[in-house]
Amino acid sequence: MSPRSKREYREAVHLRYKNATRREKTAILDELCATCGCHRKHAIRVLKRFKRFTKPKAKKRGKPSVYQNEAVRKPLKEIWLKANLPCSKRLKARDITQSCGQDKKKAYPNKCSLT
Repeated sequence: MSPRSKREYREAVHLRYKNATRREKTAILDELCATCGCHRKHAIRVLKRFKRFTKPKAKKRGKPSVYQNEAVRKPLKEIWLKANLPCSKRLKARDITQSCGQDKKKAYPNKCSLT
């Protein structure tokens, strides 16, 4: 049997297996194993998790991303690349030390020590 015909056969057997009693399931599994040439345990796993139509993935919960706007992302990426790809913590610290004088370095010793 080709993989496609096996899938079609499993699709047809799945509905019978889902609504069958325990004794009927035994007969269905025997039939599937003989037809497809697979082990019994594999047939059980395939029939239990078989999905004809899958549900669409749920949307990501929470606050939407701030950087999806191209007008924000493009300049931010240019700055990030020119700064030699630092992590966000180091990028913020570099911005503070470059934009401030010595008096602000004293006010923010932890942030300015990363550069």
